[in-house]
Amino acid sequence: MIGVMRLEQVLAELEARRDTRAIAVWQRLGMDIRAYFGVNLTQLKQLASNIGRQHNLAIQLWETGIHDARLLAVLIEEPEKMTEAQLDQWMSEVDYWDLSDKIAQLLVPKLEPKLVGRKVKQWLKSSNEWIERAAYILIGQVAKLEKDVLPAKDFEVYLKRVERQIRKAKNWVQEGMLYAVMAIGTRNKTLYKKALAVASRIKEFEIEVDYGDTSCRTPDVLAYLESEKVQAKMK
Repeated sequence: MIGVMRLEQVLAELEARRDTRAIAVWQRLGMDIRAYFGVNLTQLKQLASNIGRQHNLAIQLWETGIHDARLLAVLIEEPEKMTEAQLDQWMSEVDYWDLSDKIAQLLVPKLEPKLVGRKVKQWLKSSNEWIERAAYILIGQVAKLEKDVLPAKDFEVYLKRVERQIRKAKNWVQEGMLYAVMAIGTRNKTLYKKALAVASRIKEFEIEVDYGDTSCRTPDVLAYLESEKVQAKMK
């Protein structure tokens, strides 16, 4: 950590890393790039490492409304100081899925398990595409953890939910669902078998995530779960 940095210093660091090519790529993916510098995640993580955990600065960065600043806010936030009200506010102000993904992956799993479970259930009911997607990203993230943040039976419920709803889900929610099945399938042998069966059935649905004018491709959940790496882990 290089010491306490003021908001103006951090914003200057972000703007100095502006990347017009990254901005163009994310614009093709559908992001509103009016408040976006295009700073890549590797650079954001390095900057976050230099800054260290700073709750007050995280709040200030979020309040700028700048997308990169908000991503950095997630990286430097102190989870133990994050309230449910703050989490709800941040999620309501998310403007694209990469930001809601990072909140779901990096902050929420570190909160109290009861709160995590509550957020999953709340977010699954949301009509907001980023928030509903975040529910599945969160499910997938906690599925990767050794500790039992969610009850084992919940993962089976969410597998069934994916199979039941994926065909009518919104574009980016579909991708989140696919990632959730992949993660749940690597949690243990029992869930692996159930996830493999679900993956086999949803393969027939021919889900295609719309990535706009990019080379990104829809995750092949069945191929992933049948890969040698995953099968070796499940033996």
